[in-house]
Amino acid sequence: METTPTLSRLAFTNQELEIVKSGCSLIGLAVVEPERRKVALIDQPRQWKLFHSAGHGCTDPQDPLRSYLCLEDVVTNPLRVGGLLDLNLKDQPLFLAYLSACGTGRFQQERFMGENVHLISALQLVGFQHVIDNLRDVNDKACVDEAKVVYEGIKDCQTTDQPVAWGLHEASHQLRDNWLEKTDQEGHHRWENDDILNNLVIKGPAVHGIRWEKETSSE
Repeated sequence: METTPTLSRLAFTNQELEIVKSGCSLIGLAVVEPERRKVALIDQPRQWKLFHSAGHGCTDPQDPLRSYLCLEDVVTNPLRVGGLLDLNLKDQPLFLAYLSACGTGRFQQERFMGENVHLISALQLVGFQHVIDNLRDVNDKACVDEAKVVYEGIKDCQTTDQPVAWGLHEASHQLRDNWLEKTDQEGHHRWENDDILNNLVIKGPAVHGIRWEKETSSE
């Protein structure tokens, strides 16, 4: 969603949508753009194999069950974690939920640390086999770059488990490397005079803020 009531404009979401369309066509999935309201989304999950949301996400600091995805009716009828938990798609598991939104796996108080209640866990409990999310605030353009690499990974092996993890791993590497290679006003790379970043480059990957979740059986 490029525009959301009361929230900042996301200039690159249309580019991200084109990447999703291209990726889905390569693995034989038709793209459906439902009305961007809670009722429309709640009515359609059984028809999906993949759900991609590009927009804002909000965390409720007092009650994680009230955290929500921001749709067009976010002010009057937000799509909250608690509402997602009312769905049950276990009899027809869905492949991937991709939440390209800020803080969808975040809680803001330490006392909720052991509960693991947020949008990601809700989608797993509903029946999605894989969930990709962001733990922190993210740059809109970076989300486009990440999605491109992830979907390129998925298209190679269709809807199987390994490409999801590989695609996100590769996207994280590329985002990190691109960030480190940027220069300051004097032409120095970010890592050249920083011991911590320099060690990151030498020792290998250390990526924070992007997460892949695979549903595990309770049996």
